[in-house]
Amino acid sequence: MRHTLGIIKRRLRRVVTVAEAWAMPLLIRALARGVRRHRSPASTTTVVVTPHVSGNNGDVALIEAFVENAPRPLLVVTREVTELPPSSDPDVEVIAVPHLIYGNTLARWRALRVFVRRLRGARSVSLIGADVMDGHYNLSAAVRRAELVRLGAASGIPSRVLGFSWNGTPEPLAARALTSAARAGARLMAREPVSLDRLTALHLDVELVTDLVLAASATDADAAQDLLDGLGITGPYAIVNASGLVGRLTTQAEAYVEAIATLRAHGLEVVLLPHVIRKSGDDLAQLTGIKQRISEDIVLVTEVPPPAVVRSLCGGADLVVSGRMHVGVMSLWAGTPAIILSTQGKVEGLTRVFGVPDLMVSLDHDLRVELPRKVSEALASRDDLARRIADHQTTARQLAHRNFDGL
Repeated sequence: MRHTLGIIKRRLRRVVTVAEAWAMPLLIRALARGVRRHRSPASTTTVVVTPHVSGNNGDVALIEAFVENAPRPLLVVTREVTELPPSSDPDVEVIAVPHLIYGNTLARWRALRVFVRRLRGARSVSLIGADVMDGHYNLSAAVRRAELVRLGAASGIPSRVLGFSWNGTPEPLAARALTSAARAGARLMAREPVSLDRLTALHLDVELVTDLVLAASATDADAAQDLLDGLGITGPYAIVNASGLVGRLTTQAEAYVEAIATLRAHGLEVVLLPHVIRKSGDDLAQLTGIKQRISEDIVLVTEVPPPAVVRSLCGGADLVVSGRMHVGVMSLWAGTPAIILSTQGKVEGLTRVFGVPDLMVSLDHDLRVELPRKVSEALASRDDLARRIADHQTTARQLAHRNFDGL
């Protein structure tokens, strides 16, 4: 019964999404006329719409990277103010508009009025695209995000979708919404070459950048060392993350047990590090299950450290193994080889950017064989991997800063 109700709800949501998508062009034109009529020529505010953090440290890292680099004054539009780290910068304003992307149609249209009022003072509109634009996770939210960028562009405000990935089989309605945003004048910025190729195949004008997080600079070596000291880590170590999302797609515990045994055999202590802690895809639950299968003493971090601490932890590690892309991003940012599990192609593109495609592990292969093998190979060629990463770091960071060109 519960399964049937779930199917009915999903189908109803899709019907509502389709109806909204057909109605939005008229509404966008009307709202855009209002913005143009009331907008001041001296509009100075940089506006950014953030992803819904919901326990995801990668989203926090994305937002922090944008806040660090964006022109002031800056308006951050989010679902919940409490999701974001507090800012002491008086030129950064954070507002919550809960139903701008999520919620029923009526509540969303009310939220749009709030957004439109703030657009009157905007010099630019940016949306953090990440991996939520193709509808793979949430079709309605993907369409609504594209519509916000389309509204900004139709209002005569320079608008863009910042560094994002594109699934190989996107939802057609999401592709249609993104195409409409581009035709209205929005800039599309693909964060790796695989997504660039997929978007170009849709005949869209797309710019190549890299992930926003690669434009960040904050580290916290003291907090990282305090964490390691508290865990009793005294020698060379590896960081290991297991994704709760991957855990829903495939059995991975045995593969991780073998990979950790390989790390230990090479004299490395192992730190199990969660990146996302929430009901849908809980890394901590996955890592706890893996730890329980291992008789040797390995340590588990039970809370998600801030991105600056994660960058320092990864920078001090000999090797990182991750089911989450942004742990891999922060590791490569720090120059540490990172073996990253791939589910949609975005990891393939990321590892190509850094010249280390051999560090990607595809779920198409048997993880019980592939993951330990990749760990063994990476340890044997670590110096070469680190050199290749170092050779590509400058270009990768320059491409990340292109997200901010013209803001």
